[in-house]
Amino acid sequence: MQYLKSKQGGPRTIDYRGTITSLKDKNLTEIKATVQEHNKTARKWLRLHPTSKAEILRVRIMPRGPRVEAAAKDGWMHNAVYYSYLPQRHATHFDVYVGEDTHAMSIMRRELKTGMTASQQRKHDDLIYQARRIEWKGRDQLHIKEYDRLHGTNHSAKG
Repeated sequence: MQYLKSKQGGPRTIDYRGTITSLKDKNLTEIKATVQEHNKTARKWLRLHPTSKAEILRVRIMPRGPRVEAAAKDGWMHNAVYYSYLPQRHATHFDVYVGEDTHAMSIMRRELKTGMTASQQRKHDDLIYQARRIEWKGRDQLHIKEYDRLHGTNHSAKG
């Protein structure tokens, strides 16, 4: 892994760890293992000390390389199609970033607040959504009946 300066020559973001040429790079494997172990410890620590500043981290891998050529290879008519995103299959190298996983932290904060694990949260949210869909469907039917009553129509009749 090598550390590359930004195109402007200045320092990169503090999350940047380096650049690799293969996703099977030994350094990337080590970083992933380190982050995984850190997250395991951070979750335990947060459960014991909910007000602590511990963070759950994530490893992001950003593909880099020629974007216009990649778009042409994939048959895109517009060259700008990969300006904000490059598929990994077209990458010549990858930038590695390690930073806070805000989604995982949100789930963890909710677990600390409610006592529900991530799995229980998903099940709970799913039930809430199903109940709301039933409520919305009922409201729609009431609105249609009220409209029919006011306008002398029969939209609520099936057929």
